[in-house]
Parts: sequence; structure tokens; C-alpha cells
Amino acid sequence: MSGTLEDRRLRYALLAASAAVAVVVVVLLLSRGGDGPPASRSAQLVPPNALVFVHLSTDRNRDAVKRTLDLAERFPGWPALRDSLLSRIGAGGGPEARRALARFAGDEAALALLDTGGERADSLILLEVTDRDRARSFIERRTGPPIGVTSYKGTPIRNYGSTQAAFAGDFLAIGQFESVRAAVDLAAGRGRSLADDPRYRAVAGDLPKGRVADGWASAAGIRRLLAPAGGVLGAAGALLDRPGLRAAGLALAPADGGARITVRSLEGPGAPRPAPFKPDLQDVPADVSSLIETAGPGRAGVLAAGLTRFKGDLRRRTGVSFDTEILPHLRGQAAFTVGGGSRAPTLTVVAPVRDERATRAALARLQGPGRRPSFAVSDGKLFLSTSAQGIDAARGAKRSLAGTNAFKTVLGERPARVTSLVFLDSSQLLRLFGQAGFLADPAFVRTQSDLRKVRAAGAVSSVQGNISTTELFLQIP
Repeated sequence: MSGTLEDRRLRYALLAASAAVAVVVVVLLLSRGGDGPPASRSAQLVPPNALVFVHLSTDRNRDAVKRTLDLAERFPGWPALRDSLLSRIGAGGGPEARRALARFAGDEAALALLDTGGERADSLILLEVTDRDRARSFIERRTGPPIGVTSYKGTPIRNYGSTQAAFAGDFLAIGQFESVRAAVDLAAGRGRSLADDPRYRAVAGDLPKGRVADGWASAAGIRRLLAPAGGVLGAAGALLDRPGLRAAGLALAPADGGARITVRSLEGPGAPRPAPFKPDLQDVPADVSSLIETAGPGRAGVLAAGLTRFKGDLRRRTGVSFDTEILPHLRGQAAFTVGGGSRAPTLTVVAPVRDERATRAALARLQGPGRRPSFAVSDGKLFLSTSAQGIDAARGAKRSLAGTNAFKTVLGERPARVTSLVFLDSSQLLRLFGQAGFLADPAFVRTQSDLRKVRAAGAVSSVQGNISTTELFLQIP
């Protein structure tokens, strides 16, 4: 029933999360520049039952924060997003609201969603403050005075109806009573925190120092909260989730020419791990809009969702099952590309083969009724495509993708051995999406102007022990 306590608490959690994001984004607007790694004390105030933890640097003396804001200003959708977030915390807009936040905001802010043992997740917002009175006044201008105060071990927890708030050390803690009480206990040195969790330390301990934001999620958090959420969060959950996953961490940092996202995944014993390889299949046509190169395409980690769609499209358009009819003949990694076509994008696979003659004979048997694969086997490689033009382009490319400026920018610096490599040319992908009918999708139409600001994206994955790391670079001219 929509009016139950559980439903209200869930709505409060969602409102609190929106408010946390709004506060953080507004505080980011106050950047002035400087250097140094981000403050990261908030994890010490988060209970170990956190499903998801998001942390942002709001240090106005860090150069990374200023550079990130400079990037944000390049996106047409940024002013509307900023104003929308400001309105969610009742702060209005303009410099007055930003000045009010600047009077009490410290160097970091965080949001955690906590496991309650049921279907819901409690929220905990942590905002470092430099002036408690001004912070409390800021809240009460939005919510009104507290309707009650509970003293918990000498710390007042104020009840604002939809949420509770208390000061835990140098932080303002906002959320449900249980989550706020847990933060108060941890600030006083009572109990263990998320920062003590070995899973958290494994994925967060080596994130880039120049980051402005980072996050952590347990396997349960990814499967219960992210994957079912739909949209961007759902896509992120689907990419991260795989057998054997224990936890994942993420960091966002500005970089010369764009932004870099680092994803670190902790995998349990026995989890499938693709073998590292030397990426050397980038001699594909320079005008392809995307490239995925991976070893053991059936175990592609964070690329699994994209490859599943690629292989499904390949089977629908050629009648060929890549996993059962092609994969057994391959010697190592394979490169999957998407190129332009007169009516639909051309899908092409390039891969070294074990035996040219056997592969050629096996593919010849696939040329039956209802099957339309175009293929060639030469120079120890298989070329399989949804069109004959794709084969010709892959075999006789006069200019390769690896020689383009976009490829060099996003993938010029990469490990010698990787477990996957991805290139996406955003401008060409936009054209291909238009050919495929995406322009009729209102959500796609609304974000086109922002997506055009990303010139290209490149990602590489590698494995060391039980940690899998993916580095994603976004070229933003």
C-alpha cells in the first residue's frame, strides 16, 4: 500500500539521495584551484553494511575540482542540470545559494545506501562542515525547525519529519534515525566502518589521487540497487555484474583533453579471468565507429553486455552463431568492429585462426539457406562480416584506425598486455544511431547535444591477481 511506513521511508531515502547530489554539485561550483589528493574521511563514518557508497571531493583548493567544472561547462545540458539540482534542495538559484553553501561546506561529501536486511535501503548523507550553526540554518530554511530532538549518547539527533540529522565529528549526517545513529557511533570510535572492510580497501586503496569523485558497491549493491534501476545506473550495473564479483570501485578524474574513469573489480576465488594478450588487431579501417578487441570473447568481463548484443545482431543478420560455429576455430583474441553502411551498420569480425584450411571449410558449410555470412580467410586471419564491403574494407584498409588522432588520444597510453580494448567514435556512432531509428527516442534526442561533446572514448582492461581494472578515457575537446 502506497502510504505504508516502508514506502515513505523509501521515498525519504530517494529524496535524501537527490538532495545529497544537489549539495555536492552546487559546492563543486565554488572551486578555486590547487593540488593534492582528495580528503577521504567520510568512509570512516559509513557502517560496514553499505551496499553503495559515493564520495565527492568538494575541496575548493584542488585543481582537479576546478578542471572538472571547466569540463562540465562545455556541455549544453549542464546549466539546466545545475538549476534543477538547486531547486531540489529549495535553495533557489544563482550566486546567493552558492555563497550560503560556501560559508559552511568543507572538503568532501558522500552518500551511502545501507542494507537493512529487507527490500529497502536506508540512506546516509555525509557533508563535511566548517560551521555547524550555518549548516543547521541552511537545512532549516528548507525544512523548517525540527519537530523533535533525541539525545543519543550525548549527541542531539534532530527530527525534520522526512529525515533526521546530527553532527558526527566534522560531518553533518542526514538520513534515517538508524543510519544517523551509526555515523555518530563511528565518529566516537564505536564499531567498525566501511573503511575497515577488506573489500573496500582492495578496490579503493589504489584509485587515482587526482580524482574528484569515487564510488564503491558490493556485489549485492550492484545486483539489488544498480542493475534493476534502469537507465544509466542499470547499464552500469549490467556492465559490472559477473560471476565471482565481490565488489567494485570507481573513480572520476579530469585529464588532459578530457576525463578518465577508473573501475576496479574484486573477484572471488575461481572467478573466470580472461588471459592477457598483446592488442594488435587495430589495423581496421580508420572510419569504423567502434572496435572491441578481446581474448576469449565468451569471457569478456565488463564488455559482456556489448558483445552479447553484437553477437546477437550478427546471428540475426547472418544466421551464424559466433560462440558455437566460429569461436572454436580462433587462436587468440578477436576484434569486433562497427562501420557505416548504406542501410544499416556493417558488423565485422577479424581474428587469428588455428588452421586456415579447416576454418575455410567450416565457414563454407555455413553458406546454406537463410545464412548470409561474408567471409575470407587469409594471412592467418578470419574476416567475417555482414556485408562483402566490410570484408574488402577490413582486408585492404589504406588507413588504419590505430593511426587516427582520436585513437591515439584515447588509447595511445595503454599497458603492453590487456584483457580487452575498446574504441568508440562518438560522432560516427551518433550517425549510426540515427540510421537505426534512435532519433525517434525522446531521451536520445534530449542528450544528443551533450553526447556530441564527447569526441571519442577508449577503454582498456587488465588483471592483476584478483583485481580487474578498466581505464576509460573520454576525449572532450
